[in-house]
Formats: sequence, C-alpha cells, structure tokens
Amino acid sequence: MISDVLETFAPARPLVARPRFATRPVAVVAAVAGLLALWSSTMRPYQYDELYFLASGRHLAWGYADQPPLVPLLAHLAELVAPDTPVLFRLPAVLLYAAGVLATGAIAREFGGHRRAQVLAAVAYGGSLWLVQVSHWATTYSLDPHLWTIVLWLLVRAAGRPAQRRHWGLLVAGLVTLVDMQVKFLVPIVWATALAAALVVGPRWLVRRPELWAGLTLAALACVPTLLWQSANGWPYAQMQQVVAAESPRWTLVPVALLGYGVVTGMVMAVHGLCRLLRAPELATWRFLGIGVLGSVACLFVASGRSYYLAGFTGLLVAASAVGLEARRPPRWWGWAVSRPALAVSVLGCMLLLPLGPPGWNPLVALADAANVQPGVTSGAEAAYAALPPERRAHTALVAQNYPLASAVDVYTPYRAYSPHRGYWYFGRPPDGASSVLWVGDDPSRLRPWFDTVTALPTASGPPLWLAQGRRADWTTIWATWRQML
Repeated sequence: MISDVLETFAPARPLVARPRFATRPVAVVAAVAGLLALWSSTMRPYQYDELYFLASGRHLAWGYADQPPLVPLLAHLAELVAPDTPVLFRLPAVLLYAAGVLATGAIAREFGGHRRAQVLAAVAYGGSLWLVQVSHWATTYSLDPHLWTIVLWLLVRAAGRPAQRRHWGLLVAGLVTLVDMQVKFLVPIVWATALAAALVVGPRWLVRRPELWAGLTLAALACVPTLLWQSANGWPYAQMQQVVAAESPRWTLVPVALLGYGVVTGMVMAVHGLCRLLRAPELATWRFLGIGVLGSVACLFVASGRSYYLAGFTGLLVAASAVGLEARRPPRWWGWAVSRPALAVSVLGCMLLLPLGPPGWNPLVALADAANVQPGVTSGAEAAYAALPPERRAHTALVAQNYPLASAVDVYTPYRAYSPHRGYWYFGRPPDGASSVLWVGDDPSRLRPWFDTVTALPTASGPPLWLAQGRRADWTTIWATWRQML
C-alpha cells in the first residue's frame, strides 16, 4: 500500500541501546559558554533593541506592534527588582543559551552519539557565530533560537520512542512552544513543516498523539490576548512582516544563516547535518525533521525572512553532523573543516566578539559593539531639553525620529520620549498641551508642515536637534500622518 511505502521511519531502538548522556563534559561546555556570556553581559552597555524592550516594559500590554509581550514583561520585572542592572535583565538569555548547549548534546545522544559526538555538538552550538553574538543580549532573537532547540530535542526524543505508552515530552514541547510564542511568532513554522513532513514520510503516529495536541492547544490559547490586541490595533505585526521583507533580500537568507552557524566548522557541520538527516539510514526515524528544515527555509525565503530566523536549527543540524563524524571519518577534501584545530579556531574566533580583555585590544569587539548604545548619545538632547525655560519645557514634547533614539532617551534620561516610528507610535502621542517639539534626529522635514518655525539647535554630542514651535493642528492629526514602520 502507498501508506506502507511512505511510512519510511526506522524501527525504534530499545531505550537501553541509547548511549549514556555525557553529563559532565557537556555540562562543562554549557557552564563555560554561560559564564562567558554572563561576564559579557556585565561589560557592555545596552544594545538598541534592549533599550526598546526596556522602554516597552514601561508600557505593559498584551501585545506590541513588533513582538509578543514576554520580553517587555521581563524588562519590567528586572527594572522593578534592580533598576539599571543589565546583568539581571540579560540573565534569562544567558541561562537559555546554556540550556541550548545542553539540549544540543542531548539531541546528539538521541541520534546515537556517544561522548565524543555529544561534546562536539555542544561545542559547535556554544561556538556558533550568531548565538555567541546574541548570547548576552535580552532580545526576542536571543531567546527564540534556544527555545526552538529545546522543542526540537523533545521532538527528537519522542520520535525515537514509538513504543512508549505516554509521551509527556510532547506536552512539554507544547508548553515550551507556549513560552516561545510569547517571545516571537516564528516557532509555528517549525511545527507546521515538521508535522506535515511526518504525515508524508512518518512517523505518522507522532501526529496522532493526544499529548502533542494538548500542548499545542495550550500554546494557541495563550496567544489569544495578543491576537486580540493585534486585532484591536489593525494587525501591525502583519505590517512588520512587510518591513522585514523590505530589509531582508531573499538571496541573503541561506548564505548569512550558514555564516551564523559558525565560520568554516559550523557552516560545514550544518550542511553535513542536514544531508545526514535527509539521507543517513540510521537517522531515518528523524527524516521528517530534515524535510521540515527545508520546508522552513522555503517558507522564510518566500516571506523574505531574516537570516537569523534559521538559528533555531543550529542544535539539530550540528548534532546530526557530530554523530556522523564520530562514526566515520569524513573525506579529506572537506574533513579538514571539522578537524579539532579547525573547530578550535572557529570557536575561538567567535569568542573574540565578546569583551573578554582590556578595552581596545581587539578590533573585533569594536565591530560587535556597533549595535550597543552608549548613554552619552542622549546627553545633547537631555541638556537641550533641560535648558528650556520651565514654562516652555512644560509645553514642549521630546520626540525622537526613530525607536532606538526614543528608547535611549527614555532609559538614559529622566524625560519621557515619544516617537512615531514602529512600535513606539503605539506608546502614545504627545499631550494636547504640547505646542512645541524638541525633535531628536537628522530629518526635520516632517515638522515643517505642522509648525510655524523649525530651528536647528547646537549640540556638542549625539544626533542633531531641532526646536519646532507654533503647532498648527491637533496631535491626533499630526500623529496619524507621522506614523512610520520602515
């Protein structure tokens, strides 16, 4: 029958046949990676998206224009416990990074890998270029990949145990998905492509498990408040997908994603791991996940998704590769790329992005610091606003051209900032009593149609400043025309 032909997954191995988990060495890799990330979290100022999430945490809501509510909530809690303490805000990202390392070693174990394969997979994950770069940032894209990795580990584990009576791990996978859906809305791509592949090539029993659907139902129900917020506000998240498509050329998706897996070694292991998931007989049980990776790439290519959206597959791919490298020496023409010296150079090269030495010794750190925002960037705006006479300041709104500048003003100064850019537009417009605007940014063109005078202000540091006076329309009208997503 056709169904018998399509059901190609391999017979389950007995549970006792699985190698022991290399707890100590994998835990050491996770601890080292986590400690380096933790140290880095104490050494760097906030990154511009972190500032935005901190500002979002001061406007708690069930949803936002560009993300679900969890990261702003974490920012709000961190500010309540210990204000102006980056390490506390970044701690969840650091812990999830370490958890991703552990989960990757566990995936290698489920694939039949012994100590060497598990440690190799853990090191490759911990030394992934993109994951190292964001390991100490408290952002949606620093949490999301590790949650994907945990979900994929639970899927791998369940698929390898068809004779098990209860698959509570699938319920846990649904609960992890519930958390991830409060971070980003990307993980449904993983589920949709993987389960569709399972229906075609097997294991079909996985799709029929009640624990799976119980967990996914809970994840869907938890999204209802956010979806209601999106509906009430005109579905801005859908508009953000258009922004992402405009900023992310399709041709960059796969090449940049491969680079993010790790220079040389990580790239090669990712490609090797995918090929093994699609072709290796010993991995036939998990063939559906390899097809799911291809399906996800196709979906993101069509949608012009960002390359780092594929970072969540790092653990799955390097684990599949590591198990194959443990079992068989690769051909010489590419085996050099996964040798111990190449792995060491690749991992150490990624770690050089972290601020692990004295200032100025490593130019790569300055390159990685490009996304960080020093408090001094707002000193000019703060001084100019404070210099206004008190009676004029009471009727002057501080408006920033884009969300990074507005976030910096909100977090680094005692003043409230407004911005018509992206999600910040939803935080509210200036009050009706504000007849003047102190504009922070290099484009004052939007001011001139609505104000009698627009004057450039001198500033010793930071972005240009403009003082607009004599408002000629109500703020509802102005704010509607100023709204900008790109």
